[in-house]
Amino acid sequence: MLTFEIEKLLIRLAKEKKTITYSQLASYINKKSLEKLPEKGKALGTVLSKHLHVICEKYVKNGKPMIGSLVVSKKTGMPSEGFFKFAEKLYSIDLKNDDHKRIFWQNELKKVFEEFKELPKNVVDLFEKAIKARDKAYAPYSNFKVGVAVLL
Repeated sequence: MLTFEIEKLLIRLAKEKKTITYSQLASYINKKSLEKLPEKGKALGTVLSKHLHVICEKYVKNGKPMIGSLVVSKKTGMPSEGFFKFAEKLYSIDLKNDDHKRIFWQNELKKVFEEFKELPKNVVDLFEKAIKARDKAYAPYSNFKVGVAVLL
């Protein structure tokens, strides 16, 4: 459920061309969910990274950019080191230094904003409903959950 709430918020932020800090994300989730997140420190990073990795991996597998690039550190204004390590794994790339990381992140951020820029509200609503349906899907054998929403 937390993963769904995080993804839903990230979609909204992408449409608004905004980023969010890790602590702001935790605070938002804590207001919306019964499951509570730590609001700072390494514990926050550990918990959030699990959810963000699931979301980012799904997006990249579907040919979309890492929507988790919207989540940034208050201190640096960029994603954490864990984001870049996960990006290296997902894309099979080597981000050798801070400049490479900054350039990669800026490009990924542009792609995220572009991905969500012109979606009509009804399409975004359908997308969110499909995500919600997927989260409720029953797939005991394949563990491959699918959700769909149709506009008639």
